[in-house]
Amino acid sequence: MKRYITLVLALVLMGGYGCNREVVSGLDDSVMLKTQQLLDSYNKALIDAPNGWIIQIKTNEGFYRFWMEFKEGGIVNMLTDNIRLASSSTTVQESFYSIQQKQRATIVFETYSYLSVLNDPDNGISGGSGHVGLETDFEFEVDSFVNGVFELTGRINRVQARMIQATQDQKDGILLGGMVQEIQDLGRVSGGINNHRYIEVDGKKIGLLIKPRTTLAFYTKASGSEYVQSYPMVEVASRDLNLDNPMNVDGLIIDGFRWDQQGQKYYALSGGTEYEVKSSTTPPIQLYEIFGHGKPFNKLRLNSSTVSGYGYSGLTFLLLTLLAGPVSSVDYTFEIDDDGMEFMHVSINISTGGSTIPI
Repeated sequence: MKRYITLVLALVLMGGYGCNREVVSGLDDSVMLKTQQLLDSYNKALIDAPNGWIIQIKTNEGFYRFWMEFKEGGIVNMLTDNIRLASSSTTVQESFYSIQQKQRATIVFETYSYLSVLNDPDNGISGGSGHVGLETDFEFEVDSFVNGVFELTGRINRVQARMIQATQDQKDGILLGGMVQEIQDLGRVSGGINNHRYIEVDGKKIGLLIKPRTTLAFYTKASGSEYVQSYPMVEVASRDLNLDNPMNVDGLIIDGFRWDQQGQKYYALSGGTEYEVKSSTTPPIQLYEIFGHGKPFNKLRLNSSTVSGYGYSGLTFLLLTLLAGPVSSVDYTFEIDDDGMEFMHVSINISTGGSTIPI
């Protein structure tokens, strides 16, 4: 009987203790509440930015820039620097977004927009290949939000993205089509035919190809020719280029490029040292040093979109010209590339009868 009473008393005491124990966090609504508060705080930050946000989103071509203005009701207005879309920098597009808790807090762009164009499987729309668009994202996990800067990662392709608040001056310039204009201007100063860019370090020339979405440095050394590639983030207004990863060029670490507005030129930044990006009519490295079997560039393709002439296709006109009279020289337009990365253009001209005919 004593044992029975003792057992009952022990059960009663245990039950009483169980009823008075503290609630363990995670077994009630506290986690859901904190999560919703976090999502709400992110949404408030997006909406409260008086001049909107500039977001740099990585693709397989490099970074694309967007200006976005978030509003109540899940509305987002946007512009972008996609030069394939004539209206993308001047016609504000309205779309919808939400902030959801998935595996992490996630900004989701829910309806078709300028951002969706980059993901469109139609190669003619996105400019991609293989019907995968430019392999970017439209759902972005929030990695951090510190000092007004969102660091983001795409949910599917894990692309990098960064979002910072725009200034009033930046917004004013963007609404006038500034982002596409900057990309076009950068294309004109980045080098090209008979305008080769390079820096000189200790008497050695390092060739540069500075494009709006891809930056390339190429050089030779005793073991052969090499190149390194990085993707620049073009700063709105200043046009400075911040590289997503510094380029190690034979021991020289290039962190980015500073645009000199007065001199209309770039300077390569390495630590505290600046190297002027110079221009030359002759390439700093000869083609045979970097192009060929076992070398950085080993593919040659004719770009038919650059070949035209007097109502004939380029090839037809070439054949007609060759048959029509003596030809003193033929310069071919071609591109060399490595895994689809365009590197160089060369003009196509046919010289015959004392005149040069572009085709």
